[in-house]
Amino acid sequence: MNKPKTSTHVFIVEGEINMPVRKLNINGETFYQWGSSGKMYKKKEDADRQGTAILAQGYKKKPRPRPKQ
Repeated sequence: MNKPKTSTHVFIVEGEINMPVRKLNINGETFYQWGSSGKMYKKKEDADRQGTAILAQGYKKKPRPRPKQ
């Protein structure tokens, strides 16, 4: 029985994690993404535009839960 050929994707995230727009290097190509999931763009301006539209719709970051003491 032959094993199916699998492909490996390497994700390298550069910059601060708290930044809304992230720079991603995937298999040697550079992409930009607003937030931690969603569409990836070739141009940073497109990711910024998406973030502006999301914020205009009323998106607010959820507060982190405080640890119990």
